[in-house]
Amino acid sequence: MKRTAVIALVVGLAACGDNLVDPHVGHSGARLKLVRYAYDGEPIEIDRTRFFDSELKQFCAIQTWSDGAHYCTPPISEAVYTNELCTKAIGVGLGLEPPPYFATFYELGGTSSVSALYRNLTSAEAPARLWRKTELGCVGPFFPEEGDGHHYYVVGGPLPVDDLRVKLTTPSDRERLGELFATTEDGLVLATAIHDNQLELDCQLDVRPNAPATECVPSQLDGSITHYTDASCTEPVMLSFGTPSVAASIRAGTSCVDYYAPTDEVTPAAVYERIGEQCVLDALPAGTRAFGIQRIEPASLAREPSGTGRVQEIRIGELSLADTLLHDAQLAADCHRVALSDGEERCIPTSTGSLTTLFSDDTCATEVPIALVPERECDVTGPYVSGNDIHAIGEPYPGELFELTTGDRCRTFVPPAGYVMHGVGPALPREQFPLATLVIDP
Repeated sequence: MKRTAVIALVVGLAACGDNLVDPHVGHSGARLKLVRYAYDGEPIEIDRTRFFDSELKQFCAIQTWSDGAHYCTPPISEAVYTNELCTKAIGVGLGLEPPPYFATFYELGGTSSVSALYRNLTSAEAPARLWRKTELGCVGPFFPEEGDGHHYYVVGGPLPVDDLRVKLTTPSDRERLGELFATTEDGLVLATAIHDNQLELDCQLDVRPNAPATECVPSQLDGSITHYTDASCTEPVMLSFGTPSVAASIRAGTSCVDYYAPTDEVTPAAVYERIGEQCVLDALPAGTRAFGIQRIEPASLAREPSGTGRVQEIRIGELSLADTLLHDAQLAADCHRVALSDGEERCIPTSTGSLTTLFSDDTCATEVPIALVPERECDVTGPYVSGNDIHAIGEPYPGELFELTTGDRCRTFVPPAGYVMHGVGPALPREQFPLATLVIDP
Protein backbone atom coordinates (compact mmCIF):
# COMPACT_ATOMS: atom_id res chain seq x y z
CA MET A 1 0.00 0.00 0.00
CA LYS A 2 1.31 3.47 -0.81
CA ARG A 3 2.22 5.79 2.02
CA THR A 4 -0.18 8.67 2.48
CA ALA A 5 1.51 11.80 1.15
CA VAL A 6 1.37 14.99 3.13
CA ILE A 7 2.09 18.52 2.02
CA ALA A 8 3.52 19.99 5.23
CA LEU A 9 6.10 18.33 7.44
CA VAL A 10 6.02 20.68 10.37
CA VAL A 11 4.42 24.04 11.01
CA GLY A 12 7.60 25.82 9.95
CA LEU A 13 7.40 24.34 6.46
CA ALA A 14 4.26 26.33 5.79
CA ALA A 15 6.09 29.61 6.34
CA CYS A 16 6.91 31.98 3.51
CA GLY A 17 9.85 34.02 2.30
CA ASP A 18 13.13 33.95 4.20
CA ASN A 19 11.62 31.90 7.05
CA LEU A 20 10.89 28.90 4.84
CA VAL A 21 12.49 25.73 6.20
CA ASP A 22 13.89 23.53 3.46
CA PRO A 23 13.14 19.91 4.46
CA HIS A 24 15.79 18.63 2.05
CA VAL A 25 18.66 20.23 3.97
CA GLY A 26 18.18 18.78 7.46
CA HIS A 27 17.61 20.84 10.60
CA SER A 28 18.00 20.23 14.32
CA GLY A 29 15.11 20.73 16.70
CA ALA A 30 15.16 22.59 20.00
CA ARG A 31 15.87 19.35 21.90
CA LEU A 32 16.95 16.70 19.38
CA LYS A 33 20.11 17.74 17.54
CA LEU A 34 21.62 16.44 14.32
CA VAL A 35 24.86 14.49 14.63
CA ARG A 36 27.43 15.32 11.96
CA TYR A 37 31.04 14.46 11.10
CA ALA A 38 33.47 17.15 10.03
CA TYR A 39 36.53 16.76 7.81
CA ASP A 40 39.11 19.59 7.87
CA GLY A 41 36.67 21.54 10.02
CA GLU A 42 33.78 21.31 7.54
CA PRO A 43 30.68 19.29 8.59
CA ILE A 44 30.11 16.99 5.63
CA GLU A 45 28.39 13.84 6.81
CA ILE A 46 25.07 13.59 8.70
CA ASP A 47 24.58 10.52 10.88
CA ARG A 48 21.01 9.55 9.95
CA THR A 49 20.85 6.64 12.41
CA ARG A 50 20.90 8.68 15.63
CA PHE A 51 20.36 12.12 17.18
CA PHE A 52 21.64 13.84 20.33
CA ASP A 53 19.16 14.54 23.12
CA SER A 54 20.36 17.88 24.48
CA GLU A 55 18.26 17.49 27.63
CA LEU A 56 19.29 13.96 28.62
CA LYS A 57 22.81 14.50 27.19
CA GLN A 58 22.57 11.15 25.42
CA PHE A 59 22.58 9.91 21.85
CA CYS A 60 19.23 8.39 20.89
CA ALA A 61 17.73 6.42 18.01
CA ILE A 62 14.17 6.23 16.70
CA GLN A 63 12.23 3.26 18.11
CA THR A 64 8.58 2.26 17.84
CA TRP A 65 7.05 2.07 21.32
CA SER A 66 4.11 -0.01 22.52
CA ASP A 67 1.66 2.85 21.78
CA GLY A 68 2.62 2.63 18.09
CA ALA A 69 4.35 6.03 18.08
CA HIS A 70 8.04 6.66 17.37
CA TYR A 71 10.36 8.10 20.02
CA CYS A 72 14.06 8.94 20.03
CA THR A 73 15.20 6.48 22.67
CA PRO A 74 18.55 6.59 24.51
CA PRO A 75 20.54 3.42 25.27
CA ILE A 76 18.48 1.55 27.85
CA SER A 77 18.47 -1.49 30.08
CA GLU A 78 15.27 -3.29 31.04
CA ALA A 79 13.09 -2.32 33.97
CA VAL A 80 10.74 -4.97 35.38
CA TYR A 81 8.19 -4.92 38.19
CA THR A 82 8.40 -5.93 41.83
CA ASN A 83 4.67 -6.40 42.43
CA GLU A 84 1.93 -8.52 40.88
CA LEU A 85 0.05 -5.42 39.64
CA CYS A 86 3.05 -4.26 37.57
CA THR A 87 3.00 -0.78 39.11
CA LYS A 88 6.41 -0.68 40.87
CA ALA A 89 9.38 -0.67 38.47
CA ILE A 90 12.97 -1.61 39.22
CA GLY A 91 15.96 -1.38 36.87
CA VAL A 92 18.03 -4.41 35.89
CA GLY A 93 21.59 -4.11 34.61
CA LEU A 94 24.52 -6.34 33.69
CA GLY A 95 28.10 -5.40 34.40
CA LEU A 96 29.59 -3.00 36.91
CA GLU A 97 28.72 0.23 35.07
CA PRO A 98 25.26 1.46 36.16
CA PRO A 99 23.00 2.12 33.13
CA PRO A 100 21.77 5.75 33.15
CA TYR A 101 18.29 4.86 31.83
CA PHE A 102 15.87 1.98 31.99
CA ALA A 103 12.66 1.12 30.15
CA THR A 104 9.72 -1.10 30.89
CA PHE A 105 8.48 -3.21 28.00
CA TYR A 106 5.11 -4.49 26.86
CA GLU A 107 5.05 -7.83 25.06
CA LEU A 108 2.50 -8.37 22.29
CA GLY A 109 2.54 -11.31 19.90
CA GLY A 110 6.05 -12.29 20.96
CA THR A 111 7.43 -8.79 20.29
CA SER A 112 8.52 -6.54 23.16
CA SER A 113 8.23 -2.76 22.81
CA VAL A 114 9.22 0.06 25.15
CA SER A 115 6.31 1.36 27.20
CA ALA A 116 7.98 3.89 29.56
CA LEU A 117 11.39 5.45 30.18
CA TYR A 118 13.00 5.83 33.63
CA ARG A 119 16.10 7.50 35.06
CA ASN A 120 18.48 5.52 37.28
CA LEU A 121 18.49 6.93 40.82
CA THR A 122 20.60 4.57 42.96
CA SER A 123 21.50 0.94 43.60
CA ALA A 124 18.94 -1.46 45.06
CA GLU A 125 18.88 -4.88 46.69
CA ALA A 126 17.87 -7.79 44.48
CA PRO A 127 14.11 -8.36 44.83
CA ALA A 128 12.73 -11.77 45.75
CA ARG A 129 10.27 -11.87 42.82
CA LEU A 130 9.78 -10.09 39.50
CA TRP A 131 6.92 -9.58 37.01
CA ARG A 132 6.63 -8.42 33.40
CA LYS A 133 3.72 -6.85 31.53
CA THR A 134 2.35 -8.62 28.44
CA GLU A 135 -0.87 -8.90 26.47
CA LEU A 136 -1.90 -11.53 29.04
CA GLY A 137 -1.55 -9.02 31.88
CA CYS A 138 1.06 -8.85 34.61
CA VAL A 139 2.94 -12.14 34.19
CA GLY A 140 5.07 -13.77 36.88
CA PRO A 141 6.50 -14.19 39.31
CA PHE A 142 10.05 -14.79 38.09
CA PHE A 143 12.79 -15.52 40.60
CA PRO A 144 16.23 -13.89 40.30
CA GLU A 145 19.15 -16.28 40.56
CA GLU A 146 21.91 -15.39 42.96
CA GLY A 147 25.22 -14.76 41.23
CA ASP A 148 23.73 -14.36 37.74
CA GLY A 149 25.57 -11.06 37.23
CA HIS A 150 22.48 -8.84 37.38
CA HIS A 151 22.41 -5.63 39.40
CA TYR A 152 19.26 -3.78 40.46
CA TYR A 153 18.53 -0.07 40.65
CA VAL A 154 15.92 2.26 42.07
CA VAL A 155 14.30 4.27 39.28
CA GLY A 156 12.38 7.52 39.31
CA GLY A 157 8.92 8.03 37.90
CA PRO A 158 8.28 7.67 34.15
CA LEU A 159 10.04 10.48 32.25
CA PRO A 160 7.95 12.74 29.99
CA VAL A 161 8.66 11.84 26.39
CA ASP A 162 6.42 14.12 24.33
CA ASP A 163 9.49 16.08 23.15
CA LEU A 164 11.08 12.80 22.04
CA ARG A 165 8.20 11.84 19.76
CA VAL A 166 9.23 11.70 16.12
CA LYS A 167 6.75 11.69 13.26
CA LEU A 168 7.61 9.97 9.99
CA THR A 169 6.05 11.69 6.99
CA THR A 170 6.42 11.52 3.22
CA PRO A 171 6.11 14.81 1.32
CA SER A 172 4.51 14.75 -2.12
CA ASP A 173 7.33 16.46 -4.05
CA ARG A 174 8.73 13.36 -5.76
CA GLU A 175 6.93 11.41 -8.47
CA ARG A 176 8.50 7.98 -7.98
CA LEU A 177 10.76 8.10 -4.90
CA GLY A 178 9.24 9.74 -1.84
CA GLU A 179 11.62 10.37 1.03
CA LEU A 180 10.58 9.56 4.58
CA PHE A 181 11.28 12.51 6.89
CA ALA A 182 11.74 12.38 10.65
CA THR A 183 10.17 15.50 12.18
CA THR A 184 9.42 16.83 15.65
CA GLU A 185 7.11 19.58 16.84
CA ASP A 186 10.10 21.73 17.85
CA GLY A 187 11.74 21.84 14.42
CA LEU A 188 13.73 18.67 13.69
CA VAL A 189 13.59 17.73 10.00
CA LEU A 190 15.72 15.00 8.42
CA ALA A 191 15.25 12.59 5.53
CA THR A 192 15.86 9.08 6.87
CA ALA A 193 14.45 6.60 4.33
CA ILE A 194 12.89 6.24 0.86
CA HIS A 195 9.60 4.87 -0.47
CA ASP A 196 9.22 3.73 -4.08
CA ASN A 197 5.74 4.94 -5.03
CA GLN A 198 5.73 2.96 -8.29
CA LEU A 199 6.66 -0.38 -6.71
CA GLU A 200 4.72 0.43 -3.51
CA LEU A 201 7.54 -0.60 -1.19
CA ASP A 202 10.31 0.95 0.90
CA CYS A 203 13.72 0.96 -0.73
CA GLN A 204 17.30 1.76 0.20
CA LEU A 205 20.31 2.94 -1.77
CA ASP A 206 22.47 0.10 -3.05
CA VAL A 207 26.04 0.63 -1.86
CA ARG A 208 28.12 0.86 -5.05
CA PRO A 209 31.57 2.30 -4.29
CA ASN A 210 33.18 4.24 -7.14
CA ALA A 211 30.23 3.63 -9.47
CA PRO A 212 28.64 6.46 -11.50
CA ALA A 213 25.11 5.36 -10.56
CA THR A 214 23.17 3.40 -7.97
CA GLU A 215 19.69 1.93 -7.52
CA CYS A 216 17.07 2.20 -4.80
CA VAL A 217 16.55 -1.49 -4.08
CA PRO A 218 13.84 -3.10 -1.87
CA SER A 219 14.60 -2.68 1.83
CA GLN A 220 12.93 -5.93 2.89
CA LEU A 221 13.52 -9.21 1.08
CA ASP A 222 11.92 -12.60 1.61
CA GLY A 223 15.10 -14.35 0.56
CA SER A 224 16.61 -15.47 -2.73
CA ILE A 225 15.34 -17.20 -5.85
CA THR A 226 16.98 -20.61 -5.51
CA HIS A 227 14.54 -23.09 -7.08
CA TYR A 228 13.12 -23.92 -10.50
CA THR A 229 10.23 -25.87 -11.97
CA ASP A 230 12.20 -27.57 -14.76
CA ALA A 231 15.11 -30.02 -14.84
CA SER A 232 17.29 -27.47 -16.69
CA CYS A 233 16.92 -24.83 -13.95
CA THR A 234 15.71 -22.15 -16.36
CA GLU A 235 12.17 -21.52 -15.00
CA PRO A 236 12.54 -19.89 -11.57
CA VAL A 237 9.90 -20.11 -8.86
CA MET A 238 9.53 -18.29 -5.51
CA LEU A 239 9.08 -20.51 -2.44
CA SER A 240 7.63 -19.46 0.90
CA PHE A 241 5.77 -20.80 3.91
CA GLY A 242 3.53 -17.72 3.80
CA THR A 243 2.78 -15.04 1.22
CA PRO A 244 6.09 -13.59 -0.02
CA SER A 245 6.71 -10.03 -1.20
CA VAL A 246 10.09 -9.54 -2.92
CA ALA A 247 13.07 -11.85 -3.47
CA ALA A 248 16.50 -11.37 -5.03
CA SER A 249 18.63 -13.39 -7.41
CA ILE A 250 22.29 -12.94 -8.37
CA ARG A 251 22.78 -13.27 -12.11
CA ALA A 252 25.12 -16.19 -12.88
CA GLY A 253 28.74 -15.16 -13.48
CA THR A 254 28.16 -11.55 -12.36
CA SER A 255 27.61 -9.48 -9.23
CA CYS A 256 24.35 -8.14 -10.68
CA VAL A 257 21.26 -8.59 -8.49
CA ASP A 258 17.78 -8.90 -9.99
CA TYR A 259 14.62 -8.42 -7.93
CA TYR A 260 11.34 -10.27 -8.33
CA ALA A 261 7.81 -9.94 -7.02
CA PRO A 262 5.45 -12.95 -6.73
CA THR A 263 2.56 -13.48 -9.12
CA ASP A 264 0.01 -16.30 -8.87
CA GLU A 265 0.50 -19.33 -6.66
CA VAL A 266 1.46 -22.41 -8.68
CA THR A 267 1.60 -26.15 -8.06
CA PRO A 268 4.68 -27.51 -9.89
CA ALA A 269 4.97 -31.22 -10.51
CA ALA A 270 8.56 -31.07 -9.25
CA VAL A 271 11.00 -28.46 -7.97
CA TYR A 272 14.73 -28.32 -8.72
CA GLU A 273 17.68 -26.52 -7.15
CA ARG A 274 20.90 -25.45 -8.86
CA ILE A 275 23.94 -26.77 -6.99
CA GLY A 276 27.14 -25.69 -8.72
CA GLU A 277 26.74 -26.62 -12.36
CA GLN A 278 24.06 -29.22 -11.69
CA CYS A 279 20.28 -28.94 -11.55
CA VAL A 280 19.11 -31.29 -8.80
CA LEU A 281 15.61 -32.48 -7.85
CA ASP A 282 14.71 -31.15 -4.41
CA ALA A 283 12.23 -32.44 -1.85
CA LEU A 284 10.54 -29.46 -0.16
CA PRO A 285 9.28 -29.39 3.43
CA ALA A 286 5.55 -29.78 3.99
CA GLY A 287 3.68 -26.49 3.87
CA THR A 288 5.97 -24.84 1.30
CA ARG A 289 4.06 -22.67 -1.19
CA ALA A 290 5.28 -21.86 -4.72
CA PHE A 291 4.65 -18.67 -6.68
CA GLY A 292 5.38 -17.46 -10.18
CA ILE A 293 7.56 -14.36 -10.39
CA GLN A 294 7.90 -11.14 -12.35
CA ARG A 295 11.03 -9.00 -12.45
CA ILE A 296 10.82 -5.51 -10.97
CA GLU A 297 13.06 -2.61 -11.97
CA PRO A 298 14.48 -0.50 -9.12
CA ALA A 299 14.83 3.22 -9.76
CA SER A 300 18.27 4.17 -11.11
CA LEU A 301 19.99 7.30 -9.76
CA ALA A 302 23.21 9.13 -10.62
CA ARG A 303 25.99 9.42 -8.01
CA GLU A 304 27.80 12.76 -8.06
CA PRO A 305 30.44 14.02 -5.58
CA SER A 306 29.51 17.49 -4.37
CA GLY A 307 31.70 20.11 -2.71
CA THR A 308 35.09 21.73 -2.99
CA GLY A 309 36.95 20.16 -0.05
CA ARG A 310 38.98 16.97 0.02
CA VAL A 311 36.11 14.92 1.46
CA GLN A 312 32.90 15.36 -0.51
CA GLU A 313 29.33 14.24 -0.01
CA ILE A 314 27.96 12.08 -2.83
CA ARG A 315 24.63 13.39 -4.05
CA ILE A 316 22.11 10.84 -5.32
CA GLY A 317 19.96 12.24 -8.12
CA GLU A 318 17.62 14.84 -6.62
CA LEU A 319 17.23 13.06 -3.28
CA SER A 320 17.90 14.73 0.05
CA LEU A 321 19.51 11.53 1.29
CA ALA A 322 23.16 11.40 0.35
CA ASP A 323 25.05 8.19 -0.35
CA THR A 324 26.26 6.30 2.71
CA LEU A 325 29.77 6.63 1.25
CA LEU A 326 31.84 9.81 0.85
CA HIS A 327 34.36 10.72 -1.85
CA ASP A 328 38.02 11.45 -1.15
CA ALA A 329 38.99 13.87 -3.95
CA GLN A 330 42.70 13.62 -3.13
CA LEU A 331 42.80 9.83 -3.43
CA ALA A 332 40.15 9.84 -6.21
CA ALA A 333 38.20 7.09 -4.43
CA ASP A 334 35.01 6.64 -2.45
CA CYS A 335 35.57 6.13 1.27
CA HIS A 336 33.64 5.21 4.39
CA ARG A 337 34.12 6.27 8.00
CA VAL A 338 35.85 3.58 10.07
CA ALA A 339 36.50 3.53 13.83
CA LEU A 340 40.16 2.58 14.31
CA SER A 341 41.62 0.72 17.28
CA ASP A 342 42.89 3.91 18.95
CA GLY A 343 39.44 5.52 18.84
CA GLU A 344 40.07 7.77 15.84
CA GLU A 345 37.62 7.69 12.94
CA ARG A 346 38.95 8.14 9.42
CA CYS A 347 37.48 7.90 5.92
CA ILE A 348 39.03 4.74 4.47
CA PRO A 349 38.92 3.98 0.70
CA THR A 350 36.28 1.42 -0.25
CA SER A 351 36.65 -1.19 -2.96
CA THR A 352 35.03 -4.38 -4.20
CA GLY A 353 38.47 -5.99 -4.48
CA SER A 354 40.11 -7.99 -1.70
CA LEU A 355 43.67 -8.28 -0.43
CA THR A 356 45.32 -11.66 0.03
CA THR A 357 48.82 -13.05 0.56
CA LEU A 358 50.21 -15.59 -1.92
CA PHE A 359 53.68 -16.91 -2.71
CA SER A 360 55.98 -16.38 -5.68
CA ASP A 361 57.68 -19.81 -5.50
CA ASP A 362 56.49 -23.42 -5.48
CA THR A 363 57.86 -23.97 -1.97
CA CYS A 364 55.62 -21.17 -0.58
CA ALA A 365 58.58 -19.40 1.03
CA THR A 366 58.35 -15.88 -0.43
CA GLU A 367 55.15 -13.94 0.32
CA VAL A 368 53.54 -11.62 -2.22
CA PRO A 369 50.59 -9.32 -1.37
CA ILE A 370 48.01 -9.54 -4.14
CA ALA A 371 44.75 -7.76 -4.91
CA LEU A 372 41.98 -9.97 -6.24
CA VAL A 373 40.06 -7.59 -8.49
CA PRO A 374 36.60 -8.56 -9.79
CA GLU A 375 36.10 -8.00 -13.50
CA ARG A 376 32.47 -9.03 -13.80
CA GLU A 377 29.37 -7.26 -14.98
CA CYS A 378 28.07 -4.80 -12.35
CA ASP A 379 31.45 -4.62 -10.53
CA VAL A 380 33.25 -1.30 -10.23
CA THR A 381 36.65 -1.41 -8.53
CA GLY A 382 38.37 1.68 -7.19
CA PRO A 383 42.11 2.33 -7.12
CA TYR A 384 42.65 0.84 -3.64
CA VAL A 385 42.21 -2.47 -1.87
CA SER A 386 41.89 -3.04 1.87
CA GLY A 387 42.94 -5.76 4.27
CA ASN A 388 44.80 -5.06 7.49
CA ASP A 389 46.23 -2.10 5.54
CA ILE A 390 45.23 -0.07 2.48
CA HIS A 391 47.19 -0.51 -0.75
CA ALA A 392 47.00 1.04 -4.21
CA ILE A 393 46.08 -1.55 -6.85
CA GLY A 394 48.81 -2.05 -9.42
CA GLU A 395 48.97 -3.76 -12.81
CA PRO A 396 47.69 -7.31 -13.43
CA TYR A 397 50.20 -9.81 -12.03
CA PRO A 398 51.94 -11.48 -15.00
CA GLY A 399 53.26 -14.70 -13.49
CA GLU A 400 52.19 -17.80 -11.63
CA LEU A 401 51.52 -17.64 -7.89
CA PHE A 402 51.12 -20.29 -5.21
CA GLU A 403 49.10 -20.86 -2.04
CA LEU A 404 49.35 -23.04 1.05
CA THR A 405 46.52 -25.54 1.39
CA THR A 406 45.45 -28.09 3.98
CA GLY A 407 48.42 -30.03 5.28
CA ASP A 408 50.82 -27.20 4.32
CA ARG A 409 50.84 -28.28 0.70
CA CYS A 410 52.08 -25.62 -1.74
CA ARG A 411 50.10 -25.54 -4.96
CA THR A 412 49.37 -23.23 -7.87
CA PHE A 413 46.79 -20.57 -7.03
CA VAL A 414 43.79 -20.29 -9.35
CA PRO A 415 41.78 -17.06 -8.93
CA PRO A 416 38.03 -17.41 -8.44
CA ALA A 417 35.97 -17.08 -11.60
CA GLY A 418 35.61 -13.44 -12.58
CA TYR A 419 38.63 -12.25 -10.56
CA VAL A 420 42.08 -11.15 -11.79
CA MET A 421 45.31 -10.97 -9.75
CA HIS A 422 46.90 -7.53 -9.47
CA GLY A 423 50.05 -6.39 -7.74
CA VAL A 424 49.77 -3.78 -5.00
CA GLY A 425 51.78 -0.80 -3.84
CA PRO A 426 53.13 -0.29 -0.32
CA ALA A 427 50.72 0.14 2.59
CA LEU A 428 49.43 3.68 2.92
CA PRO A 429 50.02 5.31 6.33
CA ARG A 430 46.82 5.87 8.29
CA GLU A 431 47.59 9.60 8.55
CA GLN A 432 46.97 9.80 4.81
CA PHE A 433 43.24 9.17 5.34
CA PRO A 434 40.96 12.07 6.31
CA LEU A 435 40.20 12.37 10.04
CA ALA A 436 36.51 12.56 11.03
CA THR A 437 35.48 14.71 13.97
CA LEU A 438 32.12 14.32 15.70
CA VAL A 439 30.06 17.54 15.68
CA ILE A 440 26.70 18.07 17.37
CA ASP A 441 24.50 20.95 16.27
CA PRO A 442 24.25 23.73 18.88
